[in-house]
Amino acid sequence: MSQPANGHCLIVLDVGSSSIKAAAFDPAGRSTATASRPVHTYSPQADSVIQDPRRMAHDAIAAIAEVVLKAGPDVRDGAIAVTGQMGGVVVVNRKLRPLTPWLSTLDTRSARAADSLMTEVGHTILDRNRAAPFMASKLRWLREYGGLQSEGVALLIGPYLAAALCGSVRACIIDRTSLTWTGMADIARSTWDEELVAAAGWSTDALPAIVEPGFVVGGIDRAASRVTGLPMGFPVIAGPGDQAASLSAIQLTSPGRIADTAATFPMLVMTVSGLDQARACSGIDVMAGVDLGRWHLLSYMLGTGALPSWWGEHFWPGVESAMFDHMDAAARAIEVGANGLVAVPHFSGRGSPPDSTMKGGLIGLSWSHRPEHVYRAFLEGIAYEYRHLLRLLSSTGGVPVGPVVAFGGGAHSALLSQIKADVLGLEYRRVMRGDLTTLGTARLVARLLGWHLPPLARVNARHIPRQQIHRRYQMLADRYDALLDAWGYLT
Repeated sequence: MSQPANGHCLIVLDVGSSSIKAAAFDPAGRSTATASRPVHTYSPQADSVIQDPRRMAHDAIAAIAEVVLKAGPDVRDGAIAVTGQMGGVVVVNRKLRPLTPWLSTLDTRSARAADSLMTEVGHTILDRNRAAPFMASKLRWLREYGGLQSEGVALLIGPYLAAALCGSVRACIIDRTSLTWTGMADIARSTWDEELVAAAGWSTDALPAIVEPGFVVGGIDRAASRVTGLPMGFPVIAGPGDQAASLSAIQLTSPGRIADTAATFPMLVMTVSGLDQARACSGIDVMAGVDLGRWHLLSYMLGTGALPSWWGEHFWPGVESAMFDHMDAAARAIEVGANGLVAVPHFSGRGSPPDSTMKGGLIGLSWSHRPEHVYRAFLEGIAYEYRHLLRLLSSTGGVPVGPVVAFGGGAHSALLSQIKADVLGLEYRRVMRGDLTTLGTARLVARLLGWHLPPLARVNARHIPRQQIHRRYQMLADRYDALLDAWGYLT
């Protein structure tokens, strides 16, 4: 990797659900160094998925320090931009001390609170915030059942880490794109909505300021400077939410264009021409793009993107390295339909339309089935859900236009991408980069700094739908839909 020019360095910190990544760029737009740390997850009870924000802050600063060391000595000029997950909450006090763990959207203990919110003010949420109320429902649950005794400031994890770098609660913010899943905002006006905030049992005084992506929230404090090697006061910038940043990196700008964010929370995303075309309904959310005036419709699943690797790690010994290649090769030899095995991939409930009571499962198991059959059934079940998501997007009046651009961990599976192409009848184009969130954030901040923009992501592979198999999959997907109705009743 190249060295930074004259001590200039743009660092992007991406706080994901499974890892924290840091990357450095020089003024020429070249990547000069990367580092990462795993995010440790705990599940002490049923439906709980929690992470320690203080440990995440420690690991984030360590990743930044590693990047600075790799990028070169004497970094004096530039900025740190922070991006991260857009759903969940951590509550901190006025001294920035966390009062709660980081509760991501994988933690489903607040499902009943979400159902209550939608019953009480669901019409208002869909009219103003236009998305599922993940943060609002978790705040309400924390107040009623989670043991939160005192009110603090409710934050997403990226903004918490940005404030931790600055060492001040005054640096607590949320960027415009990240209002999506708060359940407490009027996204057309980029403001907090007092009615929705009150429904969550919270107050606007205990919510962060809303800023544009690229806003300078402060400078790193003495403690962060000592560990990272960056000068005290080095600017900290609010990046866009991770999903918005990734879509920016692939330039999903034309109305009707589709992207598949094949990550832990898989989403099918369609760009629309304006907010008047961005109608939210049960199962479809609306997200602001990085550029003002750009809007995206989202339909999604909850955590299903983790299923293939979960199956390999726990039930398929010997596939720790090159996991997708190994499992894909074995499952590719299995015929379409996985020898009659059907997998329901909703281990964390269904996202679109929302159904927190639905569980995952396998239907049709026999003595002939092996790990590769189950793996293929999971891939096919996920693809059937994508057909459902595409139909939801089409129901809004928009016209989805192929090809589908896929990125995220799931895009590394050639078999999954081909199955999706065959099920949807659309060409799939894979972008096999794990740093699109970092790239999209870096391009935004480099533009603000007047630096050269890092190059856009490129397509690495294409998958053309096979019409005969597409017709076969339509029958199987119809059978899956019928089974899912009965399965939902049983669970």
